Amino acid sequence: MQLQKEQWTQKDLSGFYAFLKSLKNPTKIPRTQRIINTELPILAIPSPKLKEIAKEIAKGNFLSFLELMPHEVFEATMIDAYLIGKIKNFNIQKQYIEKFALFIDNRAVVDSLKFAVKGYEKASFSYAQKLIRSEFPFKRRIGIRIFFSFVKDENSLEKIFEVLQTLRNEEHYYVNMASAWFLCECLIFHTQKVLEFLQTGELNDFVVNKTISKARDSFRIPDDLKEKLGALKRGK
Repeated sequence: MQLQKEQWTQKDLSGFYAFLKSLKNPTKIPRTQRIINTELPILAIPSPKLKEIAKEIAKGNFLSFLELMPHEVFEATMIDAYLIGKIKNFNIQKQYIEKFALFIDNRAVVDSLKFAVKGYEKASFSYAQKLIRSEFPFKRRIGIRIFFSFVKDENSLEKIFEVLQTLRNEEHYYVNMASAWFLCECLIFHTQKVLEFLQTGELNDFVVNKTISKARDSFRIPDDLKEKLGALKRGK
């Protein structure tokens, strides 16, 4: 199929879906469905192939493809995520994230997004804060994922800690997991501050314990730090 287009239209989608369905792997669909946990139909097309498709679409007017969301199969939403990541202006990218986030029902598409933070640090940080206040859990996860772009920035750390504490009563598994993942990454660059935050911050027990668990499983965390973390586990 010709994927480089000057303008994608609704009429083009039937051919595009037929193209995707020609690539489906029926034997892997049940396992992929269990892993992804989405309500959308799954074709079990490998990620490298989806990235290849997105790369071809991006050679044309890929914003017109994004205008056609939401899509009717999971793989098309993954292609959306890859294409959104190719937008270099965060103010434009944000418009598509905002629309895209309304249709997300799984962590895979969230974690496939890349954010054009460089040169737009203030705007992207502010947007992350807004997303974390959303009623939609996968919007909250996107907000935390944007914070990963600031993981090495010590000046942003205290502000991020303040935001994470607003999620102390969070009940959604994938939002809590994102918080734990972020704090585990922070441990590598800001060890003492994160240790103190795990001890004194207003975090729920799941986030604290999952941060410790992920860190203790990481090859990037030294053994002596893993021992210290073990002592901070809650609910012993």
